[in-house]
Amino acid sequence: MILVTLGTHEQPMRRLVPILTSLSTLRPEMGPFHIQHGTTALPAGWQGEALVGPRELSELMRSADIIITHGGPATIGEARATGKVPIVVPRQRRFGEHVDDHQLWYARRLDAAREIILVEEALQLIGAIERYSELARAIPAPRAHNSRRAVLRFRQIADAMVADQLSAGVARGYARGRAKPGQSVTGYPKPPIR
Repeated sequence: MILVTLGTHEQPMRRLVPILTSLSTLRPEMGPFHIQHGTTALPAGWQGEALVGPRELSELMRSADIIITHGGPATIGEARATGKVPIVVPRQRRFGEHVDDHQLWYARRLDAAREIILVEEALQLIGAIERYSELARAIPAPRAHNSRRAVLRFRQIADAMVADQLSAGVARGYARGRAKPGQSVTGYPKPPIR
């Protein structure tokens, strides 16, 4: 199965619809084809839905032979966590798919680190699918990750950013009872970092 997941952003990825329709029409043997399409139109020859819950998306990713995704970090991470190398087609501002090119920048960084197969131009997608086995073999297996440590590190970074921006306001927050000693600036208890 080929799985495409386009996320939930309100701007559709219209440039992929004709490419995906061509894939299902010209190469039906590569199917079945399943898509989580968000606000993008459902391509002809594909089964799918606008939204998929996290548990179902994980199951779809585990059963997929090829995962194609937009450039959302969480979706890319989820795909990599299945042990698969995703083909990433990041949303781009020039196509009206997002407000800026943060997905493109992120995907380029992951491509340089040999974490994904990057496809910037939609017309290159079918070629990447046809060469998937060869391209995926050139990418190292996913590194194990510790999500708890990542969440704690994110909290530290967020606290530092908020503290820098609101250094005077933090004192007022303590004085007004919004934050208590031993809590982070965000109001959550500070867990020990391991």
